[in-house]
Amino acid sequence: MFPAHVGGPRFIRSLKAVLPEALFIPTGGIRPGEIPHWLAAGAAAVGIGSGLPDDPGELAAVFAGLARPCCSGCAAAAGS
Repeated sequence: MFPAHVGGPRFIRSLKAVLPEALFIPTGGIRPGEIPHWLAAGAAAVGIGSGLPDDPGELAAVFAGLARPCCSGCAAAAGS
C-alpha cells in the first residue's frame, strides 16, 4: 500500500476489520521507530527506503531492535 503515511496505521486497522485474511504491506513515509505501530495495526510487513539511516552501524541497530523469533519453537530455542 503506497503511500502508507497518508492513512497511517489506523487505516490498516480499519482494513483488517473487514479483510482479516488480507496481507497488507504498507510502504512510503514510514520511519523505523514507527514499525511496531504498523505491525500492531495488522501489517504483515512494512517497506522502508528513504527512512533508513545511512550509517551502517545505525542501520544494523534498527534491524537488531526489530529482530524477534519467527515462531514459538524458535523463541524456546533462543531462551535455552
